[in-house]
Amino acid sequence: MKKIKITLLILLCLLILSLVGCAKKGFSDGDRMPSYYSSDVVSKEVGADGDLEWSEEGHDDSKNQERISPGQLTVCAYDDNAKWEYYQSLITRGQEEGAFFYYQEKYKLANNRIKLTIKDKVIAKISLLNDNDEVEFTTFSDNFGNAYLFNSEKRDTYKVKITYTKDNEQVEKVLEVSDNSELDLEVEKKNNSVMQLMFVIDTTGSMGDEITYLQSEVKDVIQRIKSQNDNITIYLAIMVYRDHGDDYVTKYFDFTTDIDAQIANLSKERADGGGDFEEAVDEAFTKAATCQWLTNSSTNVLIHIADAPSHDSDVNKWFNAVNKLASQNVKIINVASSGIDKATEYLFRNECIRTGGYYCYLTNDSGIGGDHIEATVEEKPTVEYLNECLIRLISGIHTGVLEEAKAYKSNQQ
Repeated sequence: MKKIKITLLILLCLLILSLVGCAKKGFSDGDRMPSYYSSDVVSKEVGADGDLEWSEEGHDDSKNQERISPGQLTVCAYDDNAKWEYYQSLITRGQEEGAFFYYQEKYKLANNRIKLTIKDKVIAKISLLNDNDEVEFTTFSDNFGNAYLFNSEKRDTYKVKITYTKDNEQVEKVLEVSDNSELDLEVEKKNNSVMQLMFVIDTTGSMGDEITYLQSEVKDVIQRIKSQNDNITIYLAIMVYRDHGDDYVTKYFDFTTDIDAQIANLSKERADGGGDFEEAVDEAFTKAATCQWLTNSSTNVLIHIADAPSHDSDVNKWFNAVNKLASQNVKIINVASSGIDKATEYLFRNECIRTGGYYCYLTNDSGIGGDHIEATVEEKPTVEYLNECLIRLISGIHTGVLEEAKAYKSNQQ
């Protein structure tokens, strides 16, 4: 009898050890976390918005970034201003309701666009005036020779004030133009000698599935832009943001030529906070619009990387800041990450449209991160690597020559 009890006790101990061993296995193969996360410092939780959030206590992002090589995330880039007629079909109601019609009605962003072409691709400041000669919208022509102005009212002709430099003197003219007018300012174009880059990055918890990969990609872009443009001065700024109630709302590292210091600042950031779907995008952009942007002889690019919009009550504040950035000769490139919805896509595309920039969206081709929705576009663009795409777009904005996208290698692991 005693032997039977001992045998049963041994079997019970073995059963307990077996159950503990099963519990330690954690995620199944189908739910496996990215290899750079250690299971003892990372837990996956469901946030208030239903998205997966990553908690990274004790996580050393700089070491992870060293292990992750750039050139893995895949993306498509789209220029709505080049496909303007198609974009108009998305925000209007014809025989069918456009994909963004509801959001256009909800947010009521000015959608009447006036395109001007500047001969010789001269950089000029251009303001759209109303009947009382008050400024409605201000932008700068780009290195492709295009300028885009926006208001809510379509007219046959528009009054614009154009300011530019000729023979080292500032010239100001008020002209009457129509949509698609071509202007000859009789000035020889000068190449930009300064580039200002600002990365504005959402670092809330829902970005945790891609943030370390994104940091690796951004570091590569910064270093290669610097090495490829040793004949110009590059100023780099980094801004990260979360939401109200988090450890910080915005954190800003001002423009500097010390690229290594900015890369180090970026490497220290991690994904945390949030709690609901919307974030403090408006706060980040309002701050960005108050920074020291140069407008003469300067290429200014803001790269916005995010997966959520501002709160609805703050959309007007967000786009007031976008308009101010346009008036400071800033072009926005947006990179939409996993988990966005169609409303977010609409808003992200609009910040690019109003500044003559590009909308980019990460794709599922890389197999990294959560699910990425396909953008509503006339024809799907080439899928390319994110780092190559950003270098191509930034260089295009700077030179006025945009190279064709190179397709990613789908067989590369």
